[in-house]
Amino acid sequence: MSRLLLIAALLLAGCAGGEAGEAGAPAPDTAAARPDAPAARTAPDDDGRSLAERIDDASLATQVQKALLDTAALRPFDFQVDARHGRVALRGSVATADQRRLAGEIAGQVRGVEAVQNELALPDTTTADSSAAPAATDES
Repeated sequence: MSRLLLIAALLLAGCAGGEAGEAGAPAPDTAAARPDAPAARTAPDDDGRSLAERIDDASLATQVQKALLDTAALRPFDFQVDARHGRVALRGSVATADQRRLAGEIAGQVRGVEAVQNELALPDTTTADSSAAPAATDES
């Protein structure tokens, strides 16, 4: 996670420098007019998270996704992971209740995860097989 923060800091520092060809010369003060100005990049988004918080959340979600993919029993499934301030939501579907439980446990073991909201769906076992062909009808 610290590597990701370092990369983000370097990108932000590089964007704040002068224009090409003006080495050492300060850039004109046009930050207020530029939508990509440092102030705009660090402004909170719609849910109030700063750039650093969004980077931390994305890094945590990526770490959880990797942990799930590193688990052989869970590798066949497609998970959507959303992280906000240490709280992780798991979405998608798995085949069994044991896989659902395992995914929640794996996510909860990732460093930085404070809580897991396990929204993984299981197959509906209360309905008849939906892939069965419809009953034949007599059309004569």
